[in-house]
Amino acid sequence: MRKGFIINFDLCVDCKACSASCLLENRWSESARTIYTYNTESISVLPITHLSLACNHCKKPACLYGCPTGAFAKDALTSAIIIDSEKCIGCRYCIWNCPYDAPKLNLHSGVIVKCDFCHSRIQEGDEPACTAACPTGSLRFGEIPEIAGNDVLNWFPEKDINPGIKINGTRDQFPLRIFPETGMEIQRNNPLSEEKSISCEWSLILFSFLIVLSASFNISNLLGGRSIDPISSIVVLVLAGIFSIFHLRKKVKACKAILNYKNSPLSREIILFIIYSAISFVALVTDHHWLQLVSVLIGLLLLIAIDNVYTFADGSTLMKFHSGQTFLTGLLISSYLINAVYPFIFIASVKILFNLYYLIKKRPINLLFNLRIFRMAFLLIISLSMISGNATNDTIKYIIFLSGEFADRILYYADFEPVNIKSEINKFLILSYHEKEGDK
Repeated sequence: MRKGFIINFDLCVDCKACSASCLLENRWSESARTIYTYNTESISVLPITHLSLACNHCKKPACLYGCPTGAFAKDALTSAIIIDSEKCIGCRYCIWNCPYDAPKLNLHSGVIVKCDFCHSRIQEGDEPACTAACPTGSLRFGEIPEIAGNDVLNWFPEKDINPGIKINGTRDQFPLRIFPETGMEIQRNNPLSEEKSISCEWSLILFSFLIVLSASFNISNLLGGRSIDPISSIVVLVLAGIFSIFHLRKKVKACKAILNYKNSPLSREIILFIIYSAISFVALVTDHHWLQLVSVLIGLLLLIAIDNVYTFADGSTLMKFHSGQTFLTGLLISSYLINAVYPFIFIASVKILFNLYYLIKKRPINLLFNLRIFRMAFLLIISLSMISGNATNDTIKYIIFLSGEFADRILYYADFEPVNIKSEINKFLILSYHEKEGDK
């Protein structure tokens, strides 16, 4: 048996001693521990339930395997997952990958901080500061079973990483609502919902879309489709490279992002981007046919790698077949540029069907709903023009087509929802509410 946190949420009184001791021990500006507060019947006079969570030091940590720089490591003695701040580049990929909201971005230093089990205390025979400070015994440190307590609470995300935590509590007193409600706003599971990081996500949107354009231009030039000026192709590639580092908090350390190529999809994407950029540049300058072919093949691999970065964090079926995938979009733009009508109509039909599904699933009429409508309308217009044979030579329709594909890339990020304990709790609460309403 290994050691980890043992939590009894029936005993927690929300004194925040665990959070305060974490801050004092590590001298951080933000605690690595979050205390979730619930109430079973939405009535303030009833007992309130609290649950204190931090890093669960998983057996197969998603943060460790996903980090492009290899900044995370497992301590051999304590099994604690520790981060080396010198290696961290602030890409926040670990935040996407962790289902427990454990990694926190320190806005002052620009690097990730997280619970490290107070491993130096454990090595000296002591216990973590948070468990030592808990006055009620709600939070303890000790031996836990190999299969953790996530089967007790069916909203607790597992993601096949075997978290090192045991949760005890009364099964029939699971919350129906949360107090205060603002404490449960989903702030992280959708990248575009974060005010503080939205500019960073726009850099990723632009980077990925420019790569799609570059790969499509190369395919068009190779197969004799719409002629793309080599200078324009080089400019697109250079801009993609510039935008690729805008979301990093530690831009000067960007070169370290290739270190974890064996495990991290993000690291492999960056390596492929470097190779693709070098070969494409030489191919565009020399106009060598075989180099153009190689650049096209590597470009297609790069598009797949970009998609894998996101499906590694959000492995849902919907994201794997989303219409805004770079690979699918690259094939569609290439079909347009080389005037391949039947492949274009087939891929466009697939994209329209996926967008229709999202329209039905996400019914609230908001900005994203309207964006889907415009996106589908643009694609239908271009599809009809392709059938009539006058789409590829019309500059206005060309701009409309690319605008629609860019909108689709924005929608991809809007629909990107990595597994996260906050969203899982919210989903369970909604389900519980409807079940209780149905019993009345």
